[in-house]
Amino acid sequence: MEFPTYTTIAALGQIVNLTLTLLAIAVPILCVLKGYRFFKTNLISIPIICAIVILGAYLADAYPLIQLHFMGFDFDGLSDTERLRAVEPASRALATELYGSIFGIGWPLKAIFAMVMVLPYPAAVWTVITLAKSVIKKA
Repeated sequence: MEFPTYTTIAALGQIVNLTLTLLAIAVPILCVLKGYRFFKTNLISIPIICAIVILGAYLADAYPLIQLHFMGFDFDGLSDTERLRAVEPASRALATELYGSIFGIGWPLKAIFAMVMVLPYPAAVWTVITLAKSVIKKA
C-alpha cells in the first residue's frame, strides 16, 4: 500500500478547511432562507459553527504533525540532526519549518478566539437578510 506524500496531506488539509469554512458560512444563510426566526436560526447555527470551529482548529494543528510523520521526521530525536535523519535532503528545510510551527498556543485557545469572532455571524446574517426582505417588499 502506497502512503500519501506530505504534499498530498497538505492539499487535503486545504480542501477540508475550505469545505468547513463554506459550511460555516452557509448554515446560517440556509436557516434564514428557510424562514426561521432569530432564536431558531441561532439555536441551529451556533452549535454547528462551534463544532466546525473546534474541528478546524484541531485539524490546523494536526496537519503539520501528519505531514512531518509522512516525511519521516523523528519526534523523539534530541537534536535537529537526529530528528531530520530520515527526512529527504530536499525536504529538510520544510520539515524544520513545520516543526517550528507546531509550537505556540494550542488548538483549544485558537478555537476559543475563533468562536469569539464567528459567533455573532448568524445574528448578522439574520439581520441583513430580514432587512433586505423588508426593503424588497416595500419596493
